[in-house]
Amino acid sequence: MRILKLTLARIVIFAAASLFLITSVIKWENVHSDKKENKEALKGEHEKKTSVEKLYDMLISFDEKQNRMQKMLEELQKGQKKKNSPEDPKSLLFQNSPLFNNWGKDLSHDEQREAQDGYKKYGYNVYLSDQLPINRPLPDTRDPRCAKKVYPEQLPSLSVVLIYLNEALSIMKRAIHSIIHRTPAHLLKEIILVDDHSSNEDLKESLDSYIAITLKEHPQLKIIRVRHDRQMGLAQARVSGWSSASADVVAILDAHIEVNVQWAEPLLAQIKADRTVVVSPVFDRVNYYDLEVVKYGPAAHAFDWALWCMYEQFRPEWYNLKDASSPGKSPSVMGILVADRAFLGEIGSLDGGMKVYGGENVELGIRVWTCGGSIEIVPCSKIAHIERAHKPYMPDLSSAMKRNALRVADIWMDEYKYHVNIAWSIPIKDHGIDIGDTSERKKLREKLGCKPFKWYVENIYPKLDIWTNILGYGGLTNLDAQLCLDQGPVPVGKSHNQAQVTNMKRVELVSDRVAAARLETRRNRELQRQERIFNSKVRTIGIDKEALEHQVQEKRSRQESESRALREYADELIRTDRTACLLESRQKQDERLLAETILNFRQQFQQPSSRREFDLNDPNVLKKQEGVRILPGLAGEDPDSADRTRRQREQLRNWSLQQQKELDRAKELQSLQAQRYNQSRITLDNRAVELQKMEEEHKRATNIIIKNFNRALALESRERREMDRHQEEKSNCADILNQLQGELLSESTRTGRDSFKGMTPEQIQEFINFQRQQAEEKKRVCMEQKQKQLQEDRLNAALARAALLRERQQARLYKELRSAVDKTNMQLAQAQHEQRKNEVYTNIPHESFFSQFNKCSR
Repeated sequence: MRILKLTLARIVIFAAASLFLITSVIKWENVHSDKKENKEALKGEHEKKTSVEKLYDMLISFDEKQNRMQKMLEELQKGQKKKNSPEDPKSLLFQNSPLFNNWGKDLSHDEQREAQDGYKKYGYNVYLSDQLPINRPLPDTRDPRCAKKVYPEQLPSLSVVLIYLNEALSIMKRAIHSIIHRTPAHLLKEIILVDDHSSNEDLKESLDSYIAITLKEHPQLKIIRVRHDRQMGLAQARVSGWSSASADVVAILDAHIEVNVQWAEPLLAQIKADRTVVVSPVFDRVNYYDLEVVKYGPAAHAFDWALWCMYEQFRPEWYNLKDASSPGKSPSVMGILVADRAFLGEIGSLDGGMKVYGGENVELGIRVWTCGGSIEIVPCSKIAHIERAHKPYMPDLSSAMKRNALRVADIWMDEYKYHVNIAWSIPIKDHGIDIGDTSERKKLREKLGCKPFKWYVENIYPKLDIWTNILGYGGLTNLDAQLCLDQGPVPVGKSHNQAQVTNMKRVELVSDRVAAARLETRRNRELQRQERIFNSKVRTIGIDKEALEHQVQEKRSRQESESRALREYADELIRTDRTACLLESRQKQDERLLAETILNFRQQFQQPSSRREFDLNDPNVLKKQEGVRILPGLAGEDPDSADRTRRQREQLRNWSLQQQKELDRAKELQSLQAQRYNQSRITLDNRAVELQKMEEEHKRATNIIIKNFNRALALESRERREMDRHQEEKSNCADILNQLQGELLSESTRTGRDSFKGMTPEQIQEFINFQRQQAEEKKRVCMEQKQKQLQEDRLNAALARAALLRERQQARLYKELRSAVDKTNMQLAQAQHEQRKNEVYTNIPHESFFSQFNKCSR
């Protein structure tokens, strides 16, 4: 505001000084014109000019000072802005996040926060995925021999099932696009999207809009949406996709994939050759941080006793083939599989009793091998699979995996099922984990006549480590530091002090003392866990400590930046006030100096005596007059006659020269006009000649047309006269013939009217009979028309009656339906009213309701 005031003051002062300068110059010119009347003004001419120049120089210097002050203030503001700006706007905010280890160094802070939020939500780089094109190309990582293979034209049809839970929309679009554009159209029958109750809003309306656009572009394709009303787990989602498929072969895939070129033909060819084979492509890894594709070589899908999946080498027979493009046997299958839809149903599809995630693929691999099928990995089929940092179902999948592994062991592993208990470090008996009802799956195993698990271990997966040297399994609490365990019948004696055993496994001691100690230890751990969870001041479980520390750090940095900004703002305010005070004092000083200068100028150069009309208002005009003197200008006393004569001659000379110039100019103008007139006349003459030629040509063409028309008209008239003559001759011949054959020249055989004596009885009877026939025929026709009209009236009446009855029946049914719906609504409303009245509005929670919470840390 102060700067604005200073600027306005500078403009006003400069305008006043300019006005004063102009007025002074005008005054000076007036004084100079009346030098004969005011001799004193002529003497002070040089002094006036000097004073005006000094005043103008002073105004210019004042304006330069104001400009320098304005630039100084702008530089101070720019320096303050640079000081307040962050030193490094692209520094890493999340240095401990795995997402930014090899990516995102050039992102701004807002972009880093957006990328980190997407990474926490989905487990991969959604920020980068949204920027990549949907149809991005993938590198062909297959063996070169795969591109040379030729597959049959007649292959089974394919249904592709995509399982997803809270996937990113761009990932879903890229998966659907790759499947449609990299699968032959005559093989791909449908795509089935199974949503296991996602909460992401983008997977609803936005995905539906993309599917609608895709169906318009590919009308021959079917896209089926299957949405679970609750989260049912990965195994049940795959079962839902399989049951909705209708093609010969079903491919169950994850949604965070991109299929590569010619991925479907090798799989379908293997299934066409053997419908009992379950095949799987080779997965190339897609990095979760930069979404780059990393080539993976073909390997068998295996598992450990905890049923975690892993890769292993093929059997030696595959390597002996020395062909990396040939399929290889695999003991199990990972999450992505392709199988004959009917065969998969015959062997029981997938186990719907599996909960949440994990184990269902291992169970399927064991069941396929033991029940008459086989599993193969096809290297010529490649799929790019995103390696997620965390799964969408829950952060820790160990509890669900443990439960599913125990279920698989109970159904399929026979005498080897205790290996799963040991792998998960849980008791063999009475482990307390609910694995669900397994009776139906055991009946299915008996019905299919599946081989025992021992055959599977010996023939299919001999690399699976069998623990045969276990002497015991369980837990032991060493209550006495001087006691140790030894091999044998598990004796307990004095320690040999050779080594202190602190952790003992695979020893089974069933003792009340050990059980009591174990129970006490569990209770103590539970109490410690409750203290860690329920005490909000020292709680370390259930919170994101890294995020909280980052929030505290951000809050501190924000407070420091705000306090620093306030301090800088206060300093800037003080500096601005000081500068404004300095400028204000300088402005007052300059105003005072300018006022003094103007006053001095007025006192020196603007006295009343210097005015032009002062001689009319001079009070001392009579006193200043001199005595009687001879008036100048009498005859014979003209001192300026020579000068006047010279000026008159010069004036006459100038007038004559001016007249001569005007005369020359008039002549030039006249000649120019004459030239333009001649040019225009020549142009008009040429145009007239052209128009005359065009008119003559037009007349000549018109004459030719008229001549042709007259010739054609004459020919037509001549033909018409010839036709009239022929017609007249024909008429004359006919008239002559009629005269020759007429009654006038020939005697007629008919009876004349004047000689008619009446009809004979036969003729009269024939005439009467003919009239009777006509009357009967007319009567018959009238009867037929009446009968036809009567039938039509009866039909219309029947149709109208049927339509009326149908309308009444529909109205009655609608009325009954409406009354039933109203009655049902009234019953529901009454039930809801009673529920709200008796339960919702009257159910006051008791203290026992709140006391049941926070009793257990689980």
